Amino acid sequence: MTTEAYLGIDGGGSQTRCILVDSTGNCLAQATSGPSNLNQVPQNILRQRLEALIDTCRTQCDQTVQIKSACLGLAGCGTDENHQRTSRLFKTLSHLGSASIQLKTDAEIALAGAFLGQPGMILIAGTGSICFAIDHFAHLYRTGGEGPFLGDLGSGTWIARQAIGRAQAPEASILRKIVCDHFKIDPQLKINQIELFNKYSNSEISALCFPICAAYTAGSQCVAPIIQAAADALHNLVLENYQKSNVQKLAFAGSLLTQTTPVRSLLEQRLADNLPQIQIYPAELSPLQGAVLNAYRHIHPQPNPAFIEKLKATFSHAPVQSVREKI
Repeated sequence: MTTEAYLGIDGGGSQTRCILVDSTGNCLAQATSGPSNLNQVPQNILRQRLEALIDTCRTQCDQTVQIKSACLGLAGCGTDENHQRTSRLFKTLSHLGSASIQLKTDAEIALAGAFLGQPGMILIAGTGSICFAIDHFAHLYRTGGEGPFLGDLGSGTWIARQAIGRAQAPEASILRKIVCDHFKIDPQLKINQIELFNKYSNSEISALCFPICAAYTAGSQCVAPIIQAAADALHNLVLENYQKSNVQKLAFAGSLLTQTTPVRSLLEQRLADNLPQIQIYPAELSPLQGAVLNAYRHIHPQPNPAFIEKLKATFSHAPVQSVREKI
């Protein structure tokens, strides 16, 4: 017996996750692999990574599945050029067969999951940063998301780069120790920024933001300007988007905002003080669940509420298989 299935992929600068669900919303399989940001990962590697993820999910199932629809949400596909190149690549994914395929940005699937396809605004701050909104007329509004070299203000990568730059100052001994400990550098040696940025991926650089946050929480004044500036930058992304979209419902995504961090605490205070009309809501679904919901809605435009409830109920119970890549 063949089971009708729907596939979602959430690909960012740190990892890529894949989920396969049946027509009732029951989670059949999940898998995870390395990053898939189109500005960081060569297309040949991206293709192999996605094929391996989809194959892993299919082989986890104890039944034969036919993927009716797939939604792939990837960081970096917001530009027309990247979108066109990646659309062509997805048409060659053999494991999807005749499934209909949607290509979205990671922000779009996060927004779809947060508000179940209804109007709202999503602020993402993880490896990168972006603010995305959809209004009652289905118009989309974007602020930020320019990538690590042009912006991603307030993101983990931005915080890390600020810390690395400031750690060179003679008076920044505490900050220097944090940076050296994180990257296992001899503190007696000069920190070579170019060497660090060439040696480590954006996700590895971005991970420095968490010891920086911990130092702020512990009362270290040397990191305070960085954390406060990150909160200001994220506040400004929301402000700019609100001025264009007039959307007042906001949800958070990304590791800096879904965990308890000083960046989130400061941001919430700034929003309460300066934009009291913005109301913060918990996301209904994760970005990965948002991707598979998009896939399902492509075939069933008005999803049965039972599908969403089953997706919520079974998502956390399905084991996540890590893909061993041969790349």
